[in-house]
Amino acid sequence: MKFWRRRTPIPEVPMWPTCPDAAAALRAYLAALPADPTVSRTSEMEFNGWGLDLRGGDLSGLDLAGAELGQAVATGVRMVDTDLYRAWMLDTDLSGADLTGADLGKVQACETVLRGTVLRGARLMRADFRGADFRDADLTGADLRHGTFVDADFRGAKMHYCRTEGADFQGALFEMASV
Repeated sequence: MKFWRRRTPIPEVPMWPTCPDAAAALRAYLAALPADPTVSRTSEMEFNGWGLDLRGGDLSGLDLAGAELGQAVATGVRMVDTDLYRAWMLDTDLSGADLTGADLGKVQACETVLRGTVLRGARLMRADFRGADFRDADLTGADLRHGTFVDADFRGAKMHYCRTEGADFQGALFEMASV
């Protein structure tokens, strides 16, 4: 009997989530990633973290492009330079998370909570953050171009050096924001 073996090692996870279900789902996802990064992914190859508790984890540098993270709890999770391109994060709690340098391009993140989240240098291009809560978040140097931030709450947020060309901030709140 012949067994298929990965040609590249499973990516290193700096710290696994403390919830056993979340850690098991992440392990299964990483083990199933194709060895060849040029292989087109199917939806079955994307991380399904819907409703999982990812707290306690450090997912920095991982490829979670297209992940389903709807209603997940990721408060305080470190995701520095994580690829979340086209991820689904509807109604997700990312309060206090560190998403420095993360790629959040084209994510669907309506009603997501990002209170106190660090998004320094993150890429949110063409992302949909309608009704999201960015209160006290640090978006210094973030790329928000062509994103949708309709009715988002940026009160108390740091938004120095952000790129905002083409972004839609209709109905957004900016009281006490540092822009």
